[in-house]
Amino acid sequence: MSESDCDLPTRSETGEQVEWNDRFAENIPSYLSEEETQARLRTGIERGLNALWEEHGRLTDIEIETEVHRSRLEPQCSYLEVEIEAVSVRWSR
Repeated sequence: MSESDCDLPTRSETGEQVEWNDRFAENIPSYLSEEETQARLRTGIERGLNALWEEHGRLTDIEIETEVHRSRLEPQCSYLEVEIEAVSVRWSR
């Protein structure tokens, strides 16, 4: 991905926004391991299941399986690119 594909700060932007982008780039790793990506993915799935619990009652026997092959964080674009081989979520009520 080239830098032209991202919305990068321009000279006309405020120093505050450029400073925020610099902090974002410094505080986020440029590469996430498969384990870190799987942990973040599980957290997202669990948050979604929590929303289901609140709406439909508690779910039981939850199984979450993930297989992540590659991930990287593009701090200048503020997004996470993940290539996911498989995600399976099963639950019962």
